[in-house]
Amino acid sequence: MKAETTILYRPVGPKELALIAASGFREFPPRLPEQPIFYPVLNEDYTRQIARDWNVKDSGVGYVTRFAVRSDFLAKYQVQKVGSVVHKEFWIPAEELDAFNRNIVGLIEVAAEFKASECQPVKKTDWLLKQRNILDEPADVLICSANVNLLLTGGVGADLAARYGNSIQKALEAQIQNRRPRCAQRGEIFSYAGTEMPYRAVLNAVAINGWYDSSPDVITEIVRKALKMAAEIGARKVALTALATGFGRLTFAEFARGIRPLLCESMEPITEIVICLLLDFEVAELARHLPELKHVSVAENPRTN
Repeated sequence: MKAETTILYRPVGPKELALIAASGFREFPPRLPEQPIFYPVLNEDYTRQIARDWNVKDSGVGYVTRFAVRSDFLAKYQVQKVGSVVHKEFWIPAEELDAFNRNIVGLIEVAAEFKASECQPVKKTDWLLKQRNILDEPADVLICSANVNLLLTGGVGADLAARYGNSIQKALEAQIQNRRPRCAQRGEIFSYAGTEMPYRAVLNAVAINGWYDSSPDVITEIVRKALKMAAEIGARKVALTALATGFGRLTFAEFARGIRPLLCESMEPITEIVICLLLDFEVAELARHLPELKHVSVAENPRTN
């Protein structure tokens, strides 16, 4: 009896397509360490949008792949809606990608190709400023500060652990447990994607060193890197903390200088980046130094935990 299958899609760039071709078009390559989730898409239009708007910008060409997967294998995964009705996908943990590949029926096909010369100029991303607890701001990806020990002892990290449990702390510790010394380096980003959280990923950005020092240049590079990671997993909305201004020694004026170069860059498919701050003076200070941000009032009062 022929197995029932589900047609899925995935946007890829030329490097990933070359690895797919090397397998005889039978499997997708392993994920990188900072890519804990594999995202096959259920809608071809959504896949075309990502291939055209992101892969083309990143590498000059984007491809839409189409393939069939056994439906009984997919039954254990929940369909994730990440936008409108067409923005639906599965979230496959990286360690289960081998099993996913074994359940592909037939070959992976290239359904469409987009080149830079064929695409319209991309739209700039909107940057907003809100006064509210960042965990109350719906988003596809959360970018928050991390210390070099990756300990969630305060700020957004502690709030995450209190609200969603300690799995994120254990996962972060596991990523540096074999290092000597056992710590992260400034500039690194550690991704966590747990099903207990309402995000595709939490990106823990280490914007300070062991002495809590940072700089505007560090902010520019680490936020750009984090936004690229968010875009690679198809995020449309990102929530961002003011990195290195809490436990770090960075002033809001310095943070603003680090963010300003990014305001003119396209981050597609990201359409909205929201910087969330809790206190009146923080919002006023950042708005003073970065007036380009659109300040959006929130009807409900922000929590102060």
